[in-house]
Amino acid sequence: MLKYNKNLNINGLYLSELKEKGIYKREDNTGSTEFTYTRFLVPYLNNYEGWALFCDSDFLWFCDPNEILEKYKDDSKAILCVKHEYTNCNDKVKMDGRNQEWYPRKNWSSLMLFNCSHPDF
Repeated sequence: MLKYNKNLNINGLYLSELKEKGIYKREDNTGSTEFTYTRFLVPYLNNYEGWALFCDSDFLWFCDPNEILEKYKDDSKAILCVKHEYTNCNDKVKMDGRNQEWYPRKNWSSLMLFNCSHPDF
C-alpha cells in the first residue's frame, strides 16, 4: 500500500492491545484471525469521523488505496463492500492451520469502506 501512497495512515488491529485498553471485550475464541471481529470497531476507532478502509492482512495492492475512496465513496452508505458468491471452501485450511469454514457472505468483510460519520453507526 505504501508503495502507491506514502502518506497513508495504516493501523493494525491487534487483539491484545484492544483487550488491554478495554475496547474489545468478547470472550469467545471463535475467530480465526485477530481481526475477525475487531474489523467492525473501525468506525469507533476512527472516532466516528470521516472515511476509513479496512482490508485483511493478506491483500496485495497494485494501486493507491485512495482510488477506492475516490471511485466508490457514497455519503448515503454506512459501509461499502464487494458482494460476491463464495462456494465450497470446507476442505481447505487457512492461515495458522485453522479450518476454512463456509458461511453466507463469506469474504464480504475482507475489504470494507466505512463512512464512519454515518448516522447508522
